[in-house]
Amino acid sequence: MAQNTDSRSRKTDLVITSEYLRLRLYFEQPPLIKDRRYHARLYQKCFIGREVVDWLIEHLEASDRIMAVKCVRALQDIGLIHHVCDDHVFKDQMLFYRFRRDDGSGGFDKEIQLIFQAIDLYNRILADQKKFVVLQDIQYNDQVFKTCFLARRFVDWLVVNAEIQSRDEGVEIGKAFLRTGVIKQLSPGPSFQDDNLYYQFTVEDMKSCKLMNVVNTSDSDNNNNNNNNNNNNKNNKQSTASTQNDATQKRNIVRFYDDMAKFQINKSKEMNRRRYSSFETPPNTPPSHMDNNPISPRPVVLRNVSVEELEDKRNPYVMTKISVLRDAVGYGFVVRGTTPVYVQTVDPDGPAAAAGVKIRQYIYSVNGKHVLRWSHHQVAEEILNSPNVVELVVMNHFRGS
Repeated sequence: MAQNTDSRSRKTDLVITSEYLRLRLYFEQPPLIKDRRYHARLYQKCFIGREVVDWLIEHLEASDRIMAVKCVRALQDIGLIHHVCDDHVFKDQMLFYRFRRDDGSGGFDKEIQLIFQAIDLYNRILADQKKFVVLQDIQYNDQVFKTCFLARRFVDWLVVNAEIQSRDEGVEIGKAFLRTGVIKQLSPGPSFQDDNLYYQFTVEDMKSCKLMNVVNTSDSDNNNNNNNNNNNNKNNKQSTASTQNDATQKRNIVRFYDDMAKFQINKSKEMNRRRYSSFETPPNTPPSHMDNNPISPRPVVLRNVSVEELEDKRNPYVMTKISVLRDAVGYGFVVRGTTPVYVQTVDPDGPAAAAGVKIRQYIYSVNGKHVLRWSHHQVAEEILNSPNVVELVVMNHFRGS
């Protein structure tokens, strides 16, 4: 049983690390993940193998090109990335690859689905801290543990946000997260229960981990579980003794994510002013009738579409999941409409455009919440409350998808 638990933990580490790697590649200037053309065909949200190898070495995620290829192939082996035509394993060449989370090709096993669910829930809980405090820092056995929570409080949040139908269902989610290693128990006790025992999200711990260290640890576990601790110590010594720049880079990565997490709504008046100027009018602004307001831009939608039409299973619209990483100004797009809400404007140089957001797309859901019947002010507020990433499901007419 211990070996299975270690294997699950290593797989969890790979998935979490890969997810933050994906976001960092989006965040690069210029982005490494973007739409690319080859022989007049458009490949959406893909990256070039050789460019990512260069990037991994430059950012000390891999020691050399061979290690960089090994790292990305480790992600490919568990189905997190693939060649755009599924013709190649990952190579240090001018070939297009894509994260499966970006193209919806999925095929993830149940464990990986649970890990992604946990990451998404964790980000939403972070965004909701001002309204509903779940996470806290606690001291236990003379150590300070961050991003901890009471099991009972976690289940409360799931109930309040309509994620579950019963508290028993919330307990089952907690047990599943515990099995995958996305959360860990801080004190001895039975498996996850609706009680006052403390647990900790392990997501934060993985944000500053080097990809090559995670991959090497995984290899060590698979080859010789008995030497696991020795191999981990060896990797840690190599990581700390490599160069002083390595330690500096690690601090920069931690600071990078800390800064991103600070981009909360109402953090400062100046940041809000900048966000609203590039994204949307403030949520508390009274709604205006666009047709009677000469200052408001003309709607870009070609015809009025009802919510009922979008909800009809026979409609000609295709759903697409898009993850948009906030930059220092905002998300880089404007929404309008009473119901349903649609994308009115997209900054061509902003993060939304890089992620695949386009004008005339209807917003189906935001961070897992169904918003077809929300006003654009409500949708804007939900988006701006996202910590650093907003998860959208948009609807495109099949002719424009």
